[in-house]
Amino acid sequence: LRLAVSTGNWTAEPLTTSIDMFWCADLVVGARDLQLASDIRAADDLFCWLRKRCSDDLLQQTFDGARPDELFREAIDRLPADGRRPRFVDTRKETMRAQVMERLNKGGKGHLVIGSGYYEQGVSEDTESLIESLHDQLVRDRKLAKDDVALELVLNEDSCQGLYECAERLVGKGWKLRRPGSHHKGHGNAKLHAKYLYLAQHGGKGEIGRAQIYIGSGNFSRAGFESTAPH
Repeated sequence: LRLAVSTGNWTAEPLTTSIDMFWCADLVVGARDLQLASDIRAADDLFCWLRKRCSDDLLQQTFDGARPDELFREAIDRLPADGRRPRFVDTRKETMRAQVMERLNKGGKGHLVIGSGYYEQGVSEDTESLIESLHDQLVRDRKLAKDDVALELVLNEDSCQGLYECAERLVGKGWKLRRPGSHHKGHGNAKLHAKYLYLAQHGGKGEIGRAQIYIGSGNFSRAGFESTAPH
């Protein structure tokens, strides 16, 4: 069984020219990896929910005497269900912000990087941005150090949306605004589409220490990161 998570949409640009992220993990059926089994069950639960909201006629047909997902279904049903908290999350019941923040470990880490192809719109000089709000919560929850912290924000220069209005304020608070880059030939001007939050400790001699990363499809906007899916 393979669980694959990608930040890319099934559209031309993210599949061909955009900078996206991809994570996958394989579970040999019968192996006792309780964490990955919980992750796969969580992803399967989302897809079962989605199937009820669209036509799955092809998956209900039999080919060579079996349904296309029959062996898959049997393998899923054999997975242990010990109640581990899954790393795979969705927004049917809780916001992405609540779930991501809950899963980030405490420890006063010193390096925060947030990247997104799209940010919130309508941020004014008098309005706290989502980025500032996330930073304040991480400090308040003792997951990010208050001082001597590296803060980086990765954005597309021509589509940074509401961050344009508060860019000067963010820089004044210590944020470094960075453009995305790619080492792949011909993709030097590729746009960032991935959405991610990276939190890490400083290691010795400038190296990166223990780290956690969220990747997903939720934009760093109020609608994308602080709302639940419509039912």
